[in-house]
Amino acid sequence: MGTFVGDVATYGAGGYYVDLPRDKNQTMAVLENLWANLWLDRQTRAIFITFSLYNPNLNLFAICNFFFEFPPSGGVIQKSDVRIANLLRYQTTKDYVCLACEIGFMILIFYYIIEEAIEIHRVGFKYLLAMGNLIDIVVVLVSLICAGFSIYRTIKVNEILKFLVEQQNFFPNFEFVSYWEIQYNYVISLLLFISWIKLFKFINFNRAMTLMSVSLSAAMDDLMSFMVMFAIIFFAYAQLGYLAFGSQATDMSSFSTACFSLLRLILNDFDFTQYKKANRILGPLYFVAFIVICFFILFNMFVAIISKTYEDVADEMHDAEKGYEFSDLFREGFAKIKNKILKRKQEIEGIQQVMEGYDSDDLLHINDFKTALQEQGHLNEDINKMLVKYDVNDDQQLSYKERLQLQADLQERKETQRLVKPEKGLKNQQK
Repeated sequence: MGTFVGDVATYGAGGYYVDLPRDKNQTMAVLENLWANLWLDRQTRAIFITFSLYNPNLNLFAICNFFFEFPPSGGVIQKSDVRIANLLRYQTTKDYVCLACEIGFMILIFYYIIEEAIEIHRVGFKYLLAMGNLIDIVVVLVSLICAGFSIYRTIKVNEILKFLVEQQNFFPNFEFVSYWEIQYNYVISLLLFISWIKLFKFINFNRAMTLMSVSLSAAMDDLMSFMVMFAIIFFAYAQLGYLAFGSQATDMSSFSTACFSLLRLILNDFDFTQYKKANRILGPLYFVAFIVICFFILFNMFVAIISKTYEDVADEMHDAEKGYEFSDLFREGFAKIKNKILKRKQEIEGIQQVMEGYDSDDLLHINDFKTALQEQGHLNEDINKMLVKYDVNDDQQLSYKERLQLQADLQERKETQRLVKPEKGLKNQQK
């Protein structure tokens, strides 16, 4: 067991321990023996009861730790710590799908590392001057840490379970592993947060988001000055509340608690009766003064700084040349698709016009057909593919039946406006 911080003191890894057997009668006998021999005496300051449970239905471990602290003044302070962790990974189909995603993620990370290394070699020290590049480096490092956590956890759990199978009476202490499992979850959360922050790299394509981003950057100097002033007033009130009401109000029992209580007060989460009970004159006066100064005055100053900067930046961007936005990207993409469809439709109509000049008994010579299509701008490769498909008997002529099949396919493609050519032709049907 590692270091544990209690309400009275901090307890290290030293001390005495007893492994309780699985049998109830044997366990009671051990406890009676400890009681009879005064295993707990006046010098005892803390007791830890630790055990692990496993739920096979949910494939979850519960690492339980109950702590009892004996202060010098007497009494018992009880705490409990129950950690729920999924230590047995890759047991079901869903877990293996997750494993495949993790492998794919690591492949992308290694590819990303190579890409970033090439960019660093090409750009040099200037690479570190861009905030987006620094975020990329942090994402790579945190991803590697997550991978290390996952591998270490899997190896450690397998070692404990293997030893548990060999030694049935062995106590499987998963506390250390569960601790690293929690750290792993923290790092994963940090990685997800940083990944979302990376989206700011792409918001410059949107005018509204660019306006917000530029406004925050432009107001940063004024905001930092404001935060210094706010911190001075805030900590002054926190110190005042701690010294004046700390012995009577729970929300002011310590300086750190007083700081968090004042933050809650700003968010309209407070218990006014505590201040009034502590001092019927100073308590309400302290409460009202903090609300007036920090909420009505300082908060409105903060809003005014943001509003003024936003207005100035909006005027500058209105006069500046409009940049490239996401809407322009979608508009250009839609225009390309539309032009491609219209071009394909015109090509089909051109082929139909060439074929309309022939009667049912006429044979359409391949060379004449190719010449007419080339004049319309068709590529030789596309013409040859079409002729191979519809010239079934390879006589370098299109008969009436072959032209009917070609006309039918062209009409179908024209109605549906498909860009992909049909796979089935007369030759495939005859086969």
